[in-house]
Amino acid sequence: MTEPKRAKLTPHLTATTSQVPQFSTILGAICVNIAPGAKKGESSADSVCLSFAPDGMRVESKNVPDVLTFRSFWDLKQFGTYQCEKSVSRWVPKKRLLDFRKKINGALYVTLTAGDSIQGFKATIGQRAGKGEKDSEYSYMLICEDNPPLEPIDYPDPTHTLQLQNDLLCKDIGFISSDRAGIKIKVSPKGLKLLGILEGGQIVESILVAHCQTASDFDTEVTIARALFRVISALKELHGGVELGFYDMNMVHFKYLLSTEESRKDCAHVTVSMYAGK
Repeated sequence: MTEPKRAKLTPHLTATTSQVPQFSTILGAICVNIAPGAKKGESSADSVCLSFAPDGMRVESKNVPDVLTFRSFWDLKQFGTYQCEKSVSRWVPKKRLLDFRKKINGALYVTLTAGDSIQGFKATIGQRAGKGEKDSEYSYMLICEDNPPLEPIDYPDPTHTLQLQNDLLCKDIGFISSDRAGIKIKVSPKGLKLLGILEGGQIVESILVAHCQTASDFDTEVTIARALFRVISALKELHGGVELGFYDMNMVHFKYLLSTEESRKDCAHVTVSMYAGK
């Protein structure tokens, strides 16, 4: 008696992108440990929520409640192939995500698939071979955890925004020693300043940010823990501008557009929100 053929399980998600450097940068930044005293490259113990829906991919993490949130959205234009029959939302431990990031280093493309029979995501990684050789293709299982989906955070629009250059911003942040207690962001009609603050409140470094213009009617200052800026430094490979947004709710955000279509609210972006103390 012949055994009946099993029905082929078709994945309900297939997403392929060649934007691997951007993807790698985002994964590295979201895994940064913002705990005081954490060593460089050391991941915190929590997980990242990787979600796919018909409109695109979301990579999100709420590292510490009321301290920092990380959100990235990729629209369909960031993918060469994108088929999502039903939404998929799964949690990936940060240490596992960092291992996956090493696997995709230098890849030509990455394809993620998911289905009811897959405990996580199956990754197909296309790597360039030597001259005259056929490109190689590798498979990697990104095993996930069973956790409830991340509740969406609905932030209002910022009350004021400033436009900065990302490469110069990272250079400015790097001038402030990593062991400082905080960085004070001070805005006035005269310009934007970044101040390195000791535990007792003394100012030891001061930068007048020349690549930013401020409004004549906007004056504010907020102080953010220096450790949180490790995330911003980890995004230094994202080329172009960054929006610094201010809120009445004692919070600022750094928003990076990954698409040239800046007029679209739903275009690809990375947004890092930080809670501050006046």
